[in-house]
Amino acid sequence: MQSTVNLKNSTTKSSSTTWKDSSFYKYSDIENYDVASLAELFFEAAETMTWLPRADRKASLSYWPDFHAVDFLNFADTSARVRITPTADQIDRFTLACHLTLDLDEEDRKLIWAVALSGVRRHRGPQWKKLGKLYHCTAQTVKNNFEKSIITLWYTLQ
Repeated sequence: MQSTVNLKNSTTKSSSTTWKDSSFYKYSDIENYDVASLAELFFEAAETMTWLPRADRKASLSYWPDFHAVDFLNFADTSARVRITPTADQIDRFTLACHLTLDLDEEDRKLIWAVALSGVRRHRGPQWKKLGKLYHCTAQTVKNNFEKSIITLWYTLQ
């Protein structure tokens, strides 16, 4: 089951070109991925997703607070907020991960992204027990289903 998408006009067609044939994306080394590197690709894509800006913008304030030029020290917190932005290569791999999940059915797609997003900024990895409660099964079953989905994806790429 391979999704066929024409990237020029963004319409789904049943033609011989697939997203792999597009020169816009760099998919030349996708055949070199093994199962472990596919899983790592999704974990990195989930982390990149959290670094992207929000889809809905907050309304900006249109006024300045009143303060005197001499009293600039009245503000206690002078530390700057640092925002981590993803690099172009990380965004390319995020796009690759998004396109790769189009080859899977909806259940596998949701499971892969749920596992990947639960492991963001966690040294211990994905929260298998929490995902087991979400899917109404044990943590080991969720882990086995995730591995089965990644292996299925790997076989579709071969």
